Amino acid sequence: MPSLAQPGAPLAVHCLAFCLALCFAFRLGAVRGAEIPLAADACLPGLAETTPSGAFIALDESPAIVQDLRTNLQWQRCALGQEWREDECVGRPRAYTWEAAMAIAAREGEGWRLPSGRELQGIVERCHPAPAINPQVFPNTLGAFYWSASKDSGGLGRAWAVSFHRGSPYRMSREQEAHVRLVRDLPAPAPPAPPEPPQEETPPAAPEPPAPAAQAPAEPGEVAPEPEAPAPDAAPPAAPGLAQPAAPAQAAPEQPPAPAEAPEAEPAQTAPDANAQPAAQN
Repeated sequence: MPSLAQPGAPLAVHCLAFCLALCFAFRLGAVRGAEIPLAADACLPGLAETTPSGAFIALDESPAIVQDLRTNLQWQRCALGQEWREDECVGRPRAYTWEAAMAIAAREGEGWRLPSGRELQGIVERCHPAPAINPQVFPNTLGAFYWSASKDSGGLGRAWAVSFHRGSPYRMSREQEAHVRLVRDLPAPAPPAPPEPPQEETPPAAPEPPAPAAQAPAEPGEVAPEPEAPAPDAAPPAAPGLAQPAAPAQAAPEQPPAPAEAPEAEPAQTAPDANAQPAAQN
């Protein structure tokens, strides 16, 4: 596994790249945390830091996690088996086989995993040995082997580990034991909540017709008055604002013709008497 250290690169180039990365992270609003004390006094004379404290920041919500502003990776400051307490890693880290370390990292959740060999070498501090790591960023780190997730491409059941005594990579049998420090990628920001659909306006309800007036109950012995029936010829009420048409004139009912009067009877004539004598003429 190639080393990430490039001694031939000028220091000004490293400083410029770090400043650009820091400014870019602040512009994105991804940096929210506390500064970490400097550790330059731990370097050997004449050697410059390769992992300065200013390249990391402790998260406000969890000081036990630091974010590398150069790579945007988030690291657990304590190895597995240690506990973060009062700005220190307390306890002794535990050692695991490579298979056990991979299984523990998978159960950790929240994106935590074993770092690749290149990522693990990225936190090696080369200005001092034993341990070859920034003591302010990763306090109480042992100068021992730490597993990476990178397998040895040559086979033989080996994987890459980094010795933090001098920061050198080693190929180790996966049956051997080493310590574990977990890393995760910068969590993606939560997507914005979808806008709420507009609420449909409910049309106003139609007014209910007035209830008919209740009639007082009839006294005992009284007959309740019957409701008046509308006149058969009454015209319906006109709509408000409209002129009411005139009612058609009703023709007077025809009177039946008077019965014809019977003709007056002529006076009856008396038949002449045969025995009567004619009157004497003078």
